[in-house]
Amino acid sequence: GMRMGPCRMWDLVGIDLFARERERAGLLDPEKFVMDAMYKAQRYGQKSGKGFYTYDEKRRHQRDPAAEALIEQVWKTNGVQAKTMSEEEIIDNLYLPVVNEGFKCLEEGMAIRASDVDVCCVFGYNWPRYRGGPMKWAFTEVGLEK
Repeated sequence: GMRMGPCRMWDLVGIDLFARERERAGLLDPEKFVMDAMYKAQRYGQKSGKGFYTYDEKRRHQRDPAAEALIEQVWKTNGVQAKTMSEEEIIDNLYLPVVNEGFKCLEEGMAIRASDVDVCCVFGYNWPRYRGGPMKWAFTEVGLEK
């Protein structure tokens, strides 16, 4: 579905943008959070040529053993173990937080209709069009009531 996963999106936007604010607030903890560890290692994403992936001069990405080792070190420090997930579990882990934020936007009056959230996500955040947007997906695939 998604053309770009969350790690490539963070690399595109810039890991330093997230972490710099956490650092200013005194919340940076590279031992506990992967993004903070990436920042401390000066892995800012595409702009530095390395983040979760490495990038060539045309910004094509490839896996990076050094990034993977950094992630694994943070996981080890926190007692996290890699696990195998089904396609459905991956989709749920990526999509359900977006659905929850969509409902918050409706509750807070930031969006009037569920379809407003869908249009924003499809055209603004590259949500897979064939799914119709996060709210439509929630109603049709998950079975939430309108």
